[in-house]
Amino acid sequence: VLAVGKDNTSEPYTHEQFNILGDIGALAASSLDRLYLFNETTTRARQLQALNDISRQLSASGLDLDSLLQVITSSAVEILNADGGSLLLVPDNDKNELEYTVVVGNYDEALVGTRLKKAQGVIGQVAETGVPFSANITQNQIISSDAHIAHTSLAVPLIANENIIGVLEVMNKANQSRFAQNDIDLLSTFAGQAGIAIENARLFAMTDKQLAQRVTELEILANIDNQLNRTQELNEIAQITVRAAMDNTEAQAGALGIIVDNLPYLQIVACIGYTETDNPTDTNSPQWSLDQGVLRRVIRTQQPNIIYNTQTDPDYETGLQGSISQITVPMMSADNINAILILEKNISPAFNRGQLD
Repeated sequence: VLAVGKDNTSEPYTHEQFNILGDIGALAASSLDRLYLFNETTTRARQLQALNDISRQLSASGLDLDSLLQVITSSAVEILNADGGSLLLVPDNDKNELEYTVVVGNYDEALVGTRLKKAQGVIGQVAETGVPFSANITQNQIISSDAHIAHTSLAVPLIANENIIGVLEVMNKANQSRFAQNDIDLLSTFAGQAGIAIENARLFAMTDKQLAQRVTELEILANIDNQLNRTQELNEIAQITVRAAMDNTEAQAGALGIIVDNLPYLQIVACIGYTETDNPTDTNSPQWSLDQGVLRRVIRTQQPNIIYNTQTDPDYETGLQGSISQITVPMMSADNINAILILEKNISPAFNRGQLD
């Protein structure tokens, strides 16, 4: 809350002074929000560093996911004195499949990158049920364990946060003995630790990327603030705003208009990327109607709007030639819309939610 007061009650504040205070409050809130986000991300970075130290104690591979997976598989083979082993993960783009990520020992390296369906074969059954599986057979029998042949095979699920994220398998003990219950217990315990380490490594890699992206965004916002603070010319401020928005969303065109005295049109003060062959509401006019299309939607809801596909949105009006996606953002002051920013793309990919935010 931002509050001011004065002793002279015979001179009440004017509406203009109220709006100015609202603008100051909005700027202060934005600065506080950025500071909060920055502190939150640095705190998260410190927490992830602690996770990094714990993971190093589990396996000397640090938080390099590929190295971690290699160490986990090799360690499983070594612990159980097996001829070979494999580690499969559930891919992000298909939760119903498993993908060979690492193979060691007596396994064909060509398996890496190949996939199988859950419930397919021994490994698929483990991924589907979450129950370890051990196959011990006689010398005259051979069990086909998906893409390779094994006389003895032991597979256990990799679990993190109560979700099965993959399967760890070893095959053929070097001394030709069978996998016993204590082998199942040992590999299951190891897989439990490995599953947590894998999830932590993924989390660290993902959050580290998000942290770097957020720091970059804050630096960009600070640079824009510096540019805006250097001028008080409306047209120059609008040009800076549109160019910055286009640069950071990879938009091909953009416009910014202000709302004047509740008139039914948007007074365009900056228009970049549109040509005479394009047809926004009226490119050649400094006034775009607020009574139709997406502008009317934004005025009514006072919420930002993103069109992922201009061909399917009934409110989209022809704008940038070949446009595939559009973002429309109301610019608020004291709960009122005082300007609107429009961005368009005619080159894939379309705008995404992160760019809108």
